[in-house]
Amino acid sequence: IEVCTGTKNGGNGGTDPTNPTFPIIVEDNHQYTYTFEDQWPLYGDYDMNDVVMTIKNRKYTLDNANKVKEFSFSINLDAVGATKSIAAAIMFDAIPASAISQAVVLGDNNLVKSFSLSNRNIENGQDNAVVPLFDNAHAALGSSKYEPINTVSGYASNTTAKNITFTMKFDNPSLTAEAFNINKLNIFIIVEGNSSKRREIHIAGYQPTKLANTDLFGGNNDGSSVSGKKYYISKENLAWGIIVPTNFKWTLEYNNIKSVYSKFESWVKSAGTENKNWWNDFNEAKVFQTNKN
Repeated sequence: IEVCTGTKNGGNGGTDPTNPTFPIIVEDNHQYTYTFEDQWPLYGDYDMNDVVMTIKNRKYTLDNANKVKEFSFSINLDAVGATKSIAAAIMFDAIPASAISQAVVLGDNNLVKSFSLSNRNIENGQDNAVVPLFDNAHAALGSSKYEPINTVSGYASNTTAKNITFTMKFDNPSLTAEAFNINKLNIFIIVEGNSSKRREIHIAGYQPTKLANTDLFGGNNDGSSVSGKKYYISKENLAWGIIVPTNFKWTLEYNNIKSVYSKFESWVKSAGTENKNWWNDFNEAKVFQTNKN
């Protein structure tokens, strides 16, 4: 739900509308959960809980030309089922790197030390703006070991989610709100290090960055094709990363998501046209949280 401040709302008893007061602030607190399997291009155990993140808040400020003056973003790192190094970042698919004229203000610079960043705090070597979220998921959640966190019931390392924030400011605003649309936010994970040809895993259908190793496309279970603009989708039309438009109950460790959520497979194979609320039918004994939406 988007909440606007800075303008007078309608429904004011029939009085004449007033001119809007700038800046206009638009805030969206709708939650979206991003959940990944880290074995791409293999299916692995397909429990889809190797990294779980939930967007908590997006807010942007518009000037009198309807251009974005400021954008702020808040996401929780909820769980890490991986037992290897996992990093994460967000590519803005509709924002060229050249459009970032001021340094992105990161909520915690200590979370992103292994990323090669420009003086604007975006990743070097990219055509689009790429903002790092964390370079070590386990460390971000307070663990010095590559162990499951918040994916095993009662496990000693379970902890509260880590909130991660950043803010972009534009001294010469040129971007419209559409550039920050939820569908243009390309959140992805990086498995086992930030090498020059790194193993990125994106939500199904979202493009890799310039630093991704696309040589892995089409190998093992993967059915991706750069020339066909088909990304991170398996030969059976399954995904290694999905977005759930709610506070999602991710699977416990070593439980295949297809068996925990009985309608998941038909949803993903139909490209989202069937069983659109598949996340409300699950085996309560096999998820980390049990309350339904």
